[in-house]
Amino acid sequence: MTSMLSIRELTVDYGHRSLFTRRTPALALDRVSIEVVHGESLGIVGESGCGKSTLAKCLVGLVQPASGEIRLEDRLLTTRRDREHRRRVQMVFQDPSASLNPSMTVGKTLAELLRVHRLVPTERITARVHELLDMVELPAELAKAAPASLSGGQKQRVGIARALALEPDVLIADEAVAALDVSVQAAILNLLRRLRHELGLTLLFITHDLAVVRQISDRVTVMYLGRVVETQPTERFFANAHHPYSRALLATAPRIGEPAPPVPLRGEPASLHSRPPGCAFHPRCPSAGAECGSRDPELLPITEDTFVACHYAVPGSAR
Repeated sequence: MTSMLSIRELTVDYGHRSLFTRRTPALALDRVSIEVVHGESLGIVGESGCGKSTLAKCLVGLVQPASGEIRLEDRLLTTRRDREHRRRVQMVFQDPSASLNPSMTVGKTLAELLRVHRLVPTERITARVHELLDMVELPAELAKAAPASLSGGQKQRVGIARALALEPDVLIADEAVAALDVSVQAAILNLLRRLRHELGLTLLFITHDLAVVRQISDRVTVMYLGRVVETQPTERFFANAHHPYSRALLATAPRIGEPAPPVPLRGEPASLHSRPPGCAFHPRCPSAGAECGSRDPELLPITEDTFVACHYAVPGSAR
């Protein structure tokens, strides 16, 4: 299938230099490579600090990578993008209250985008605003409302409408339902699923919630400390995850009618400023071997559509 988004060897370094010490690297992203095909929904999961949101900000041009590249349908994207490339990749943020201008009504927020990007003639802006609200299942009357008068779910729908106003090819949802009640989460997920199919969107859904990923994603990519450690089709991932970290995430996911599972991992993720040698996960891994502390595993294929970065998950590896 045609690749919509190609992320190759992307590295982001948040390191700093003080007056009295030499520069300390802090790799928020460490040679991340991901391919997303046209119309696909990719779920990106991992603990806080694993690099998910940094990746999202790189994709929309808010963070400049130290190295690597991002291609949209084989066209290189840089942080200094023209209007067309900024328009084609849009993001829905976690906190809609913080991302909406409190001094502007919903209608003015959407109309400003349409006007600046010249997407419709001036005389059609009001009609297009109403179309966008209808698209996210909000009444046209809310165009006159201020963000403060809306519920959390309504604000997030406005955030989605704002992203869709620019007619993007790629929509990135960064923890877009994390701040919402469970019933509202379900409604927003259903909305995103419908919009994806109706508009032909390519969707990247970033979350820490595996249940959400299972509902909306075709494939799952797992990140740990700035690296991709596993990529699999969704149902196969939930049935047979290969990386020890992926299995630990699945083991901690709550299940209806069952007691809370024990935490299968020891310790906490390492600091970005003091990454362990070898595999970054090995100090917490229950099945780490001697090789794990000295050699960083590559992301290698197990099958045609399954990739794992683990010395002992790939057939033929020694143990």
